[in-house]
Amino acid sequence: MGRNARDANILASREFLRDAGIEIFRVERGGDVTYHGPGQLVGYPILNLKNFRMDVGWFVRALEELIIRALADFDIRAKRVEKLVGVWVDPPPPSPVTTGEGVGMGADAKIAQIGARIEEWITYHGFALNVEPNLAHFDLIVPCGISDKAVTSMARALNRAIDPRAVRAQIAARFAEVFGAELIEIAPTEFYARLDHN
Repeated sequence: MGRNARDANILASREFLRDAGIEIFRVERGGDVTYHGPGQLVGYPILNLKNFRMDVGWFVRALEELIIRALADFDIRAKRVEKLVGVWVDPPPPSPVTTGEGVGMGADAKIAQIGARIEEWITYHGFALNVEPNLAHFDLIVPCGISDKAVTSMARALNRAIDPRAVRAQIAARFAEVFGAELIEIAPTEFYARLDHN
């Protein structure tokens, strides 16, 4: 639940969620209620926007752009929707690949959620791309407070299973492209050692 989240946008009872193993967390990002679970690729870039562009809107649009480009690599035509945050596709037909039908009946289906927090130009939180999650879990909430739009996934859009490693590789490549950054893969131990020295 983001800073603007309304309790009414959680449609299932707390008891049902507890029994299903779904926890609720309040976080300091923008936005309303969303769901994170297996089958999503979640990216939380921590950037100093003083090294890029000190513009919150630019950062959000850059996240959208890298996802749109990565989805194009999988032949998924994604887009922005005016006045809404996130990445969208035209609604796909029903598919046996995923359980649940998603939510909403709108003309567009959300395939990636974005929620960010920026403090002293340092970014926190980021995006969740629906690769192959259980879409029925989105029926338990009003995703991002939007009741008239559907939620979908890459697997549903393509009507097949998706290799999450391939998605991760394309997201990383498009991140480097959009942000003009060089990506270096390092082991977690080295990462934490570098943090300790800074």
